[in-house]
Amino acid sequence: MRSLTCLAVLFLVGCGGGSDPAPAVLSATVVPLEGGQLFGLVGDDGTTYEPSNLPPRFEVDGMRIRCDARFLDGDGAWGKPIEILDIEIVEEPAPGRGMLFEGTVVWVDLEGGFFGIQGDDGDQYDPVDLPSEFAVDGLRVIVAALVLPDAVSFHMWGELIVIENIARAETPAR
Repeated sequence: MRSLTCLAVLFLVGCGGGSDPAPAVLSATVVPLEGGQLFGLVGDDGTTYEPSNLPPRFEVDGMRIRCDARFLDGDGAWGKPIEILDIEIVEEPAPGRGMLFEGTVVWVDLEGGFFGIQGDDGDQYDPVDLPSEFAVDGLRVIVAALVLPDAVSFHMWGELIVIENIARAETPAR
């Protein structure tokens, strides 16, 4: 009888006991999607997440949060789908994080390649959400964006930004 009990315990432990995996702990910035009707999260590593249940009081652009989350099956349109299990405010949004600039979309041949934006001011910007119709090397653009000052990306190129609005620029490159 003792060996059957040991086997049952080993089976439950080995198979996870039927419980869900431990939640992931995420540190992220809240960003508006689709004109502010929905909100996503940009993790400190630049990974984007689509929460299925972000509480309304956390729907504040630029708010820094920490949450326990469970990854959901499937692919999101903007980021990895998650269910928030617990959430807390880390920092209220700082004023003046928004910026408006002109620049040129560039193909950066690092880390497998990606599109960045070379600002006319000489600064480099790594957008986490460049719309596909603007992913054209050499395209001149005007961008309204939020800076993610404490976020990092595996691209290791430029300052991470979340695009609020983007349009083709009428002026040639300077």
